[in-house]
Parts: sequence; C-alpha cells; structure tokens
Amino acid sequence: MNTPLEIRAWKLRLPLTSPYRLSFGPVSAFETVFIQIDLPEGQRGLGEATFLTGYTDEVFEESWSFLEQWITRQQTLEQFNRALTQLADSRPFLTSALRSALDMAACLPVLRSDRELRVPVLGLLQGNNKDQLQQNLRSLLQQGYRTLKLKVGFEPTRDGQFVNDVAALCKSMPQAAGLQSELRLRVDANQGFSSDQAIGFLKELRPASVSMIELFEQPCLARDWAAHARVVPYAKDSGIQLMLDESIFGEADIQRAGELQLASFIKVKLMKFEGLEALMRAIALIKQLGMTPVLGNGVASDLNCWMEGCVAALCIENAGEMNGYLKQRKSPLIEPLAFADGHLCAAAGWRPVLNMDALDALQEGQIRVSIEH
Repeated sequence: MNTPLEIRAWKLRLPLTSPYRLSFGPVSAFETVFIQIDLPEGQRGLGEATFLTGYTDEVFEESWSFLEQWITRQQTLEQFNRALTQLADSRPFLTSALRSALDMAACLPVLRSDRELRVPVLGLLQGNNKDQLQQNLRSLLQQGYRTLKLKVGFEPTRDGQFVNDVAALCKSMPQAAGLQSELRLRVDANQGFSSDQAIGFLKELRPASVSMIELFEQPCLARDWAAHARVVPYAKDSGIQLMLDESIFGEADIQRAGELQLASFIKVKLMKFEGLEALMRAIALIKQLGMTPVLGNGVASDLNCWMEGCVAALCIENAGEMNGYLKQRKSPLIEPLAFADGHLCAAAGWRPVLNMDALDALQEGQIRVSIEH
C-alpha cells in the first residue's frame, strides 16, 4: 500500500507590532491560513494565504470553512491537483497557498537554498505629525531603507501635504545628506480615491516632491478601470508614473493594462497566482508588454515573503514590497526570516520551519488529512 500524502492546515491570527494603517481601515493582525504538505518521499512544503478585504474577495472565516469541507473530498493526489486547478479562478489565495506548498515540496529550482538570499525591500513611513515623521524617517534611513512607502487615499489635500512634508524632510535632514540620488518614494492610495480626488491629490504635489516619487499606486477602486483611466493623463502631465496593484488578478488584467497603456508599473503578489511558476510567467508578461514589475506583499508572514524574495532575486530590479514579516509581533517560524541593512535576508541553507508551539498558541482551528499518493 502506498504511503499517503499528509496535509495540515492552521487557521491563525498573527498580531502586529502596531496597526497597519490603510485607506480601508487599520489592520492589527494578519488573518492567515498556513499549509504544510508532507510527501511520502520525505519532502515537506509550506504555503500561506493571508486574507485582507480590498486585496481579495475571499473572506477569512468563510475560506477556512470552505477549506475544511473541500480538502476532505480529495481522495488521491491526482484528484487533488485537478480540483486545485479548478479552484484557482474563484479562490486564488487559497489555491496559491496549497500550490506553493506543493512547489516547495517538489524542490522547485527558484526556491533553492544553496545560495544566500538578499533582496532590497521598502520601508513604510507613517506618523501623525512632523516630529513623528522625522523620527520615523531617521529610523528607516538608519536601518538601510532607500525606498519608502507612503500611504494616502484618505483626503486629497491632507495627503498631498503629507507627501510634500516627507519630501521636504528627505531633502533637509542631515541623515539624508548624500542619499538624494538613492531615495525613492512610493505613494499608495489603496483604492481610496475617486478619479477627481486622485487628480486633486496630484495637483497638491510640489515639483520637489514629484522629483522624488517613483510611482503612484492604485488611486481608484480595483474594478473601476474607467476611473483609473481618467487619472492617467493628469498623472502624465504631472510627471508621475502610475502603478496598478489591486486591479491585477491575473494575466488578463496585465494584458489589459499594457494594451490600454494604463500604468508604467504593475505590482504582483504570489497569493494572486497559482503557485510560483504562474507568478514568474506573469512577471515575464509585464516585461514583454513594456511595463516594470514590482513584487511583494506587505500583508504576509515569513513564508510568503521568503518565496517572493526568492522570485525577486531572479526577476526583479527594484525594491521589493515583501515586508509583511517585519510587521509581525512574533514570527511563526523557529528561525525567522532575517532583515539587514534594508534587505530581506536568508543565509545559504536556510529553509522555513514552522514553530509548532507558536502555532498552537495562535491557532483557531486545525485540519489534518491524508491523501493517497
């Protein structure tokens, strides 16, 4: 009799060190599902899905209930793989977690651990006043960050002043002296603006701020392509390059953005694609269409950030956004993914291993099934 394939899943809430402030509300914990797959030959793979309203239509509680029922219906590996492919369009985050675990168990070359991993990542700059901004900016520069993310999408005039204040601080602080050619600002609205509000925000930006802005990300609702299209000519006149993120759910959206010339940058996340190979195909398509890919998920733990870092090391030429693991209060791994001098880091030979004690303390549900191999 064949040794079965073992699948385990955990339903988790991973507390953050401080609330992650987004236009659609603060996030105090990651709502996450971890997957572990053990093959009969001894290989182990891990995967992650972290759910956030606005990033996906999938809902944490409902997705877990679905997984509990769906996974028990899979009797063989062949049936499991077939059902997983059919699931990709309706539940990309769950599919990605399961497929990524299979990718890791199969020792996909992109996840090789025989070399050091070192990928530049951006830092999130927040603050309620100029003193806090100055203090936080100083800290980020000392930590080695050279690309900074600013969250907007709240109120156009106030947001414009916020970006102008940050740009002025970057130019005036002694700690930033000599870094002007390296410092970049990514301004992210997280769908928070209407087209009129986005245009109003652009009009608030001073020329000195524009010169530091690498891109303006997702000004309007993900599925409102018409609203985004109205912003495009104003952004071009302002000298600002646009990036789409939440609007991108697959290759068809990438193709649409490229053909309609709606963005210079496209951001992708592993959780939106059916595994690592699908993610790499999407990145290749972005380049083929003359746009620049940006990779990374700021709402993800060590597992997903490590996998995205492995892909970025091969395919991406700008700062990664896979910094969610730095927002956690405590890593769910025995040995956390490292950070040094503005870079996501993993030593040669490092592989993620789940900390079962930590999972037991955080978990709100578990699944354990065996599938005939």
